[in-house]
Order: sequence, then structure tokens, then C-alpha cells
Amino acid sequence: MRIGLVPLDNRPAGVRVPALLARAAGAELVAPPPALVGGLGDTGDLDALAERLRETADGVDGLVVSLDQLVAGGVDAPDTDAPDVDRPPDPLAATARLSVLRDIARAAPDLPLLAFSVLAGPRDPGPPALAGWGTLLDRRALGEDVGDELRAAEAGLTPAQRRALVLRRMRAEVTALAALGLAADGTLDLLVHATATGGDPGTAALRRSWLKGWTQPLDVGAVTYPQPGAAELGGVLVARLLNAAAPERVTVGFYCPVPEAEKRVAPREDGPVARTVLRCLRTVGADLAESDVDVVLALHPPVAGDGPRDWGAAAPVGGDSADAAAALADEATRLQALGIGVVLADAAYVDGGDPVLVERLRSRVDLLKLAGYAAGSTAGDAIGAALAQGTVSRRLAGDAGRAAHELLVLHRFLDGWGYRTKVRWRLRRRLANETGSPEPTPETLAGAEAEAERELGNVLAQLPRFAGRYRVFPGSVRLPWGRTDECDFELERLDVPPAERR
Repeated sequence: MRIGLVPLDNRPAGVRVPALLARAAGAELVAPPPALVGGLGDTGDLDALAERLRETADGVDGLVVSLDQLVAGGVDAPDTDAPDVDRPPDPLAATARLSVLRDIARAAPDLPLLAFSVLAGPRDPGPPALAGWGTLLDRRALGEDVGDELRAAEAGLTPAQRRALVLRRMRAEVTALAALGLAADGTLDLLVHATATGGDPGTAALRRSWLKGWTQPLDVGAVTYPQPGAAELGGVLVARLLNAAAPERVTVGFYCPVPEAEKRVAPREDGPVARTVLRCLRTVGADLAESDVDVVLALHPPVAGDGPRDWGAAAPVGGDSADAAAALADEATRLQALGIGVVLADAAYVDGGDPVLVERLRSRVDLLKLAGYAAGSTAGDAIGAALAQGTVSRRLAGDAGRAAHELLVLHRFLDGWGYRTKVRWRLRRRLANETGSPEPTPETLAGAEAEAERELGNVLAQLPRFAGRYRVFPGSVRLPWGRTDECDFELERLDVPPAERR
């Protein structure tokens, strides 16, 4: 089986994770050359990307496409139609790029075509004052009385600046409606809308409600609305295609160690985490069951109480994660003894794994036998990523499939817990002490990456069964967007012949 992918952006993890999922199931992922894909400050080559997508469609068994990448080079890309205020973006120009999907569907009507988009649209461009004005527009749409603040903010902006922001937002909404049209006419087999992780949950809910107002009268069953977070959707939809190729539907059990904790609302979300689980199950193509399950999703629920909950902003303190972590480790041990696969979704905090949970797992659970682990930017990301791993783990393709699965589990631990929770904070503190800023400059970037590589190696040494079996490949650690938010790295297996190590 071969699956084509247009990733969300040009960060390597957007391709690496889906590729490992595919390899685990004995399939192959076909992705465009990195130079064609846009990202932060880079639109890539949109025309060449569309042409490559046409070529890819001829030789694959399914396609997964980021609409934001296809029409604009990604959520974080600059405007393709001249970002300057003298020539603001054309809201209709980007939608023409979606025509390639209709062409593909007409040429290959039986080819599964899955697409996803970030409903909140691209980041507001320009100076902070302009982005602040955009936030005030959102607050007014939510019914807040911000008239005086809006007028004050407008006084510091030119009409051309305001027009450019509004037209950029219009482009995102026109694209969302055009994508809905593709779902309505059968071009898309599934359209998944996510919402940006950095926005206000109320604003995200407002935009979902707006689009549902169009979806429901059309009776389009091929549209789904997961919780905030789009970073993992490429992998989730690749897993959906892999699961669909299996002879039977995947069944998933559910375990939450704290009674009623699944009703808590995670940071950056606007509904209970139980709803997130159900939405992610639907998106990955699996069914919830109470017995005879293929795998159990063990949820580390959002912590209760007030205080910092975001590892990307401040080290969290307090909460009730210790008892939940101990119970999760005990249940995972029990299920492993029964031969039942366990996949752990760490939603205790956002943008980083709970170190208390990993400490319990290290001492009690056979990490090599886990069906998966994930801690993401949002609870939705963590749960979706965990379910993608867990559902695919039931049909690993021999030794090569097991090796790919094992590599992905280790990547998840080193990214979600190792880098985001441990290494990143040390790196930021050191940079702040030496340069006055927690972020690297072009002059300090290489040193920051070298430090991250050393620290990740030290963290890997703390993971039983993985330590001594793998190493961080020398020279592979990168901060792909020149900031500490995300880190990319490659792993090398040491207990196999050199030709099979990476």
C-alpha cells in the first residue's frame, strides 16, 4: 500500500511520523520534496506542489492533503499574493488551487481522498498592533463590548493595514467554504477541520459554529470537527487509511484513572476531554468498545485546579497528577500481563508530557511493549497521535514494522517528555542568562542545537529498554524554525547491523 501526503508544513516531524506509521503497517508514504513545502516565513512552491500532487495521485492507494499547505503554503506561511498593504491578498485566488483535488477525483474516482484544514485560518500578519486589532475583532464577534478598545486600536493603523488583515481572514473563510463544497460534491471522502492551538477557545468555537451553519443544511456526512490542534492530523489520517485497509474495524477500550476526570476541559479546548476522545476515534476510523478490544487508550487526564498548565509558557506546578500517574502505570502493567496493548495519551498539561507520569512508567512498565505514547500541543493532539499509534500497532508488518513502531514510540517520549518538558527549559534558561533572550539568534543557533543534542542523549539514557539500544544520531538535532518551540532529531538503533540502523 502506498499513501500520498501533503503535510501541514515543512517541519520534518510532519512527514516523519506519518512515514513511521506507514512503515509499521508495511506501507509506504509518498511525500513531496521539502523544497516545495511551505512553513514559517516560507510559502514553498505552490504550483510545483500541486503538480507533484497530480503525479503522486497516479501511483498511490490514498491521499492525505493539508488544504492550508495546498492553497497558501501552510498556516504560518507569509501571503503568497504579496503581503504588503499596497497589494493585499485576493480571497478568491487561493481557492483556485483546490481545483487540483477535483481533477484528481474525476480521474481516479475510487481513490480515497482525505483533507484537513485549520479552521481558524492563518496567523494574523504584520506588527503586534495589527494582530491585537484582529483579537479585538474576535472578541466583538463573541459579544464583548470592546468598541472603545477597537477605536483606539484602529487609530494606530492605516486603512490599508486593516484591509490586508481582513482580506487575509476572508481568504481563510472562503477556502473553508470551498473545501466544504468539495466534500459536498463527493470530491473529498473526508474533510477534517481543526482549530489553531494559539487562539482563544471561544473564538474557535464561534468559527466551528459558523461553518456548521453551512454543513448541516447540506447534510455533508464527510465533515468532522476535532478539538484544537492540527499538528497530528496528517498522521491521524494516514492511520485512518491504514486501518481502513484492515479486514476488520479496530476496537479501542478506554481507561481513565480518576473518576469523572474525563469530563474536565483541557487548556486550549472548549469541551470535555471525553468528547475529544470520541472525535479522535471517529477521525482515526476506530470504534469504542468495552470488551474484546484490540488496544486500550489509557488517558492521563487534565489536572484539576488552578495554576500554570502549559509547558510552553511556564513550568506547571500543583495539580493532582501523581495519583493518576501511579494508577495508570499499575493498569498498564496489568493489561500488558494479559497481552492487551496499551497506548498512553498524556493530556495532563499542554505542550509537554507530565514528568511524574514518565517517572512512574519508567519504574513499572515495559516501555518497549507499549502500543504508543503521546503528549502534544493540545489534548486533541496527544489523543489523536496516541490513537494513530495504537490502532496501527495491532497489524505490525513483521520485524520491520515492529522496528518502525518502536522507533516512533521512542520519538514520542523524547519529543513530548524529553525535549518539551526537560531539555527546552534548560536551553531557554541558559540562553536567557547568556544573551538576555530565551530564543536563539542566527549566531547562537548552532550552539543551541548542539546543547539540545547532548541533553536529549542524557534523557534517552533514562528510558529503560531504550537506553543502550538507541542513540540520538550525531549532528541530526535541529531547531527547524530557528526557535525553541519544536525540535527535530533522528535516532539510530545500535543492536542491528549498520545498514539497518536508521
